[in-house]
Amino acid sequence: MALPWCKIAGVSGCPSTKKNDMSLQDLLEPARLLQTIALAISTFNFVAFLWLALTVWLNGNRHAWITRLGVVGLSLSALFFFIHVVLIATPLPPVDTTSLTTLDFLWHLLWLPALGVPYIWFAIGLQVSPISGLLLACIMPL
Repeated sequence: MALPWCKIAGVSGCPSTKKNDMSLQDLLEPARLLQTIALAISTFNFVAFLWLALTVWLNGNRHAWITRLGVVGLSLSALFFFIHVVLIATPLPPVDTTSLTTLDFLWHLLWLPALGVPYIWFAIGLQVSPISGLLLACIMPL
């Protein structure tokens, strides 16, 4: 005798596998396939950037400002992909609903990491490049 939660409409299986009745043809529809691929790539990037931020923070020199700046940059990149995943996974609501303000807020919040991260990588690049000392000497001569 099967457990009641494993029996759905006379078919054995967990509820999560039978609840939406999506066939393979529905999944291979171009729009849904593109959304699934974009969701998978964004989720992978979110996890990768979050892992990198934690790795740099836990293994780096926490007293150096360049390490802190790198952690902030990696965390903002993870935030970007997290918001991207939320926006891709959320279906667009009808125009007359109030959840449109939430999506509008997320789209505006997405601009923060999208514009901030390149400046952070630029600052890190100036710090670690050998030409940074030469640039600093030209800007502020002794």
